[in-house]
Amino acid sequence: MFSLDDTITAISTPIGIGAIGVVRISGNDALNIADRIFLSKNRPSQSPSHRILYGHIIDPETEEIIDEVLLAVMRKPHTYTREDIVEISTHGGIGVARLVLQTVIKSGAREAQPGEFTLRAFLNGRIDLSQAEAILDIINSRTKEGIGIALSQLEGQLSGFISELRGNLINIASLLELSLDFVEEDLVLPSSQKIEEIISDATENLERIISTYRRGNIIKNGVNALIVGKPNVGKSSIFNALLLEERAIVTPYPGTTRDMVEGWLNVDGIPVRLIDSAGIRDTIHPIESIGVQRTKTMMGKTDIIIAVFDISDDISDEDKELLENIKDKNVIYVLNKKDIGETFPVGNISAKSPIVPTSAVKMEGIDTLQDAIRDTISRGTGVESDIIITNERHYVALKNALVSLNKARENLNAGYTQEIIAEDIKEAIDDLGEIIGENVTDEVLQDIFSKFCVGK
Repeated sequence: MFSLDDTITAISTPIGIGAIGVVRISGNDALNIADRIFLSKNRPSQSPSHRILYGHIIDPETEEIIDEVLLAVMRKPHTYTREDIVEISTHGGIGVARLVLQTVIKSGAREAQPGEFTLRAFLNGRIDLSQAEAILDIINSRTKEGIGIALSQLEGQLSGFISELRGNLINIASLLELSLDFVEEDLVLPSSQKIEEIISDATENLERIISTYRRGNIIKNGVNALIVGKPNVGKSSIFNALLLEERAIVTPYPGTTRDMVEGWLNVDGIPVRLIDSAGIRDTIHPIESIGVQRTKTMMGKTDIIIAVFDISDDISDEDKELLENIKDKNVIYVLNKKDIGETFPVGNISAKSPIVPTSAVKMEGIDTLQDAIRDTISRGTGVESDIIITNERHYVALKNALVSLNKARENLNAGYTQEIIAEDIKEAIDDLGEIIGENVTDEVLQDIFSKFCVGK
């Protein structure tokens, strides 16, 4: 792990051309470093907290002006890291922010590791571990719904649930252990029935929260929807129609699409990675052949298959082969070119999956296709909970806690000793503690914070 004694610094804005760049400094020496490099009538170390100062960043050795800046002073503990923080707003550009960063490092700071500012916020008690992970989720969210779930987690909704649940379990485990230490004392212990009620209530709450993971994971990570079909059935036209933009090349010639083309849809707050693929057929062209093989490989990995057929043409051998290969998958059948005619024998298609007639060139049936995508995604993901979990680490910890509590209830009903039941409950307490960081290894912390950018 990193040392909290160092003063750290990093560029907190994306590298590139823009209006401003921000260099962040955090640590005990942040204000002193700012004094050394900031030329102004106001010294940062003498400034009240949460004030913005105007001046110039200079090289302290040569006194050369590097940039005209605004410098924000934020004093601990009311900062992101609960340390003194200085944020320098430079002109945006690849070179300027780097020069300022190098000047800060030369004046006594160390360049921060990925996520180290947020790690310090966690280690200094400003946020718990689930809240730290929520910050990363906010940064990475693609939809308003994903941001909303992450914000509720950052505001402590999940933390409060875990803390209350752990508190109830800690009380029971403590009483059970106390009875073992003071067996001859007249301690008033909860009855077996009361203990079972508390355990049952905890398991019901855990099951409710665990059941939200599938939808939460979909909202966070999205789903893949692969468009497949033989050449020239209108796959790329369907792709462009769904995205409302000309992303894929459309020509009347078969085999135009030879590699994957991707775009993102927002379907009721769920990110959908839409993938246009090479038309499936036997071909001697080496590049097209690679594209066809990639399509077939992707069919086994994708969440949803949007299978496109030409409704104006009779069924072909390629159509029959495709229908056979996808019959057991999560499929939406699209019968395209309905504006030309309807010759395709629909009876060959499984009735258990949605069938959507379309005319991509006339934008007919596209709304119905979007509804079918939404319904396919939502199938089995309905939840009744104010808290939705999106993080696999949380899901695993909650499942482990549930296993421990079910074991405690079984042992209680089987007449096992209070010591054994207390140990089962303590295992659940530890599992829940992993979520908020009450007990977590350095390896887990390293894994979590390595996913952050350097300046966060």
